[in-house]
Amino acid sequence: PHMFKLSVPELIALIDKTLSFLRFAKEHFDCDYIFKCDDDTYVDVSQWTQVPFREHDFTAGRLLPYSGGYRVWMGWKGLEWKPEYEAFLKMVGEFPCGGEGYFLSRRAVDAVLSLDSSGSLKPYPPSEDIVVTGLLKYSRIPMHLAPALAGQTDDALREWTVVKQSHFATVHPVGPMQMRVIHWRYHAWVDIVYGITQVVKYVRKQITLLLSRSPAVAFWNRLRTSTGTLI
Repeated sequence: PHMFKLSVPELIALIDKTLSFLRFAKEHFDCDYIFKCDDDTYVDVSQWTQVPFREHDFTAGRLLPYSGGYRVWMGWKGLEWKPEYEAFLKMVGEFPCGGEGYFLSRRAVDAVLSLDSSGSLKPYPPSEDIVVTGLLKYSRIPMHLAPALAGQTDDALREWTVVKQSHFATVHPVGPMQMRVIHWRYHAWVDIVYGITQVVKYVRKQITLLLSRSPAVAFWNRLRTSTGTLI
């Protein structure tokens, strides 16, 4: 695994971080697809089979409509609104929740980086999911929706009979404790089986140790290994 840190402000540089991540992946890895999500997202890789990302260039969970609420959100975050953002946002229209995660093919990554390098659509609004969607839409690369990438915290904590049928590949947003709860609910059988195997190994080891210290067993072993034994 690789980790790299950028010397940029946390929120306002989300798109800079994402673009740097894409460039890094393209330069250092020969991969056909890239998956991006936020750090407050539970990712169940075993459920990626429920996401047909190999059939599309851009696969995400659900769409959020652009509205005036985005400008209000920027105000809450202390971000400066620029009139130039309006044209880009209207061009995008609907965009996925980047925190939940999305897949990009090699073709999509190349399109995003190439168009960003040209600078023709700048300035960007501060949300990377909006910018990535806009760059791909401008490049005529459509988005495919996969419900497995749209798991919400409340969905994952509902009755187990409901959760079991959901097949969520990602759940967002969740904190560390919620991640543990979700993981236990999704993979309890794995942890239980692993725990049982560890207990069995421990018990067998202790029994072997106790038997090795038994005088009768020690005499039997000496008898078996002695020269000329008939056993």
